[in-house]
Amino acid sequence: MNVTKKYLAFGVALGVLAFSSADAKNIMKDSYVGANFGFASVGGKTKTDVTDSGAESGSFKVSTHTAKQVGLMVGREVAMVNDMPVAVELSFDRHLNGGEGSTVIDDNVYKTSLKQRWTFGLHGLLTKAITNELSVSAKLGVLYSRFDVRQRLPHDQLSAPLNAAGSKDEKKNLVAIEPGVRFTYAINECWNAYLEGTYARYFGKTLKLPAAADEKHETKVSPVISAIKVGMSYKI
Repeated sequence: MNVTKKYLAFGVALGVLAFSSADAKNIMKDSYVGANFGFASVGGKTKTDVTDSGAESGSFKVSTHTAKQVGLMVGREVAMVNDMPVAVELSFDRHLNGGEGSTVIDDNVYKTSLKQRWTFGLHGLLTKAITNELSVSAKLGVLYSRFDVRQRLPHDQLSAPLNAAGSKDEKKNLVAIEPGVRFTYAINECWNAYLEGTYARYFGKTLKLPAAADEKHETKVSPVISAIKVGMSYKI
């Protein structure tokens, strides 16, 4: 939780700094709203520490799966750097059903799976014009996301019962740093179409199952998500 708070504070500080440090004479008046649709490849790794007879500990890859997502954003250009606009952007993405990534140890007896639900983002963008209509933006931000995490372990290794499927479901909020690139085409003075790609590596969080006194089952989950989106934005 302390790590999560630190990175959220870092993201808020970035936004405040961008607004406060912008030279007043260079502040743009362009604000915009937008919507997008895309696909995310959800994967990552788990580091599992299991102490019982025959179980395996170590780092394992999470099998990737593709999920659909829809999102909204609002942004404002706050400064100019060498004739390149600097913008601050807030976003919200809702991740639709698209399966789940999982790690399987010992023939499916020990299993950790994860599914992303929603994401809030705070980003800074630096934009360079290529032509009168086409521009490219470098993007860097902080994400705060909700994941559904499920761990499975045989009942005889636990000190407390799980559900009928022999698994424990948890909802975890994780933080990531996300770089990306966006290509924007100006349809007219107000409407823009864009295509962007992003890569987010989340800071891991350790999950524990209620193992017996002489046993242990801990898993550190670290999602990695690549996404591509297409969208439209409108200058206010």
